[in-house]
Amino acid sequence: MVKKITIIGSGATGTLLAVNLITHNDGQSIEINLVEKKERIGRGVAYSTTQDVHLLNVPAAKMGAFPYDLEIIRNDRLNLGIDATADGKTIDGSGTVSEKIFTIGTALKGILWESTAMPEIRAQANKLAYPC
Repeated sequence: MVKKITIIGSGATGTLLAVNLITHNDGQSIEINLVEKKERIGRGVAYSTTQDVHLLNVPAAKMGAFPYDLEIIRNDRLNLGIDATADGKTIDGSGTVSEKIFTIGTALKGILWESTAMPEIRAQANKLAYPC
């Protein structure tokens, strides 16, 4: 028998709930339906805001979808955003520069003060898309 589960809201919490239900279902057949009024899933208020007054209530080093993912990124030295190189490569809790996780825009506010303006965000995105 298939267990049917409906999750209302597909922000970070709803999406991670679905992932955990799939991961820890003990071999049961399950069907998960995410109900979301927005076009994209997984973003929620914290990750889709365009307003600087919306702040995360968790330091970057404590962010992660799973307990083994903690310290996947760290705060910048001014605690204004994510620590990263000037080209957007994130830096983890041990100081290792990631070759797979990048950030642009306001998350770089602590190292690139101008990164809250659209022209600079476009330039950062172009550097990531076309590195050389």
